Amino acid sequence: MKKPAHHLIAEVPRFLLQPLVENAVRHGIAQCESGGTIVVSAELRNELIEIEVVNDIPPDSGVVSYTDGIGLTNTRQRLNELFGAEGNLDAAFCDDQKYHSKVSFPFNPSALHSEILE
Repeated sequence: MKKPAHHLIAEVPRFLLQPLVENAVRHGIAQCESGGTIVVSAELRNELIEIEVVNDIPPDSGVVSYTDGIGLTNTRQRLNELFGAEGNLDAAFCDDQKYHSKVSFPFNPSALHSEILE
């Protein structure tokens, strides 16, 4: 099952996306001479919420791999503490000259808005 996340109201841990978006700005579009684009998207897939942050990277960066810094390491640890093996973070440079970061974790409808989902 795949539903666009704009149809859902779900609980997302506080500040989970902050380091991903901060990295997208700091290490991505801020390094591009003409700026760039950051796209944040979300969807429900197999009872997991997947939230992806995609950003431009400098075309001449030559970077093809990346080691986890503080932000990615902390986000991975936090996902593990909150969701165990069901929480995940994938991050990679891709052939499209963009950096992709995707978090996934179990879908938990917001208790405050559960009547909307019924």
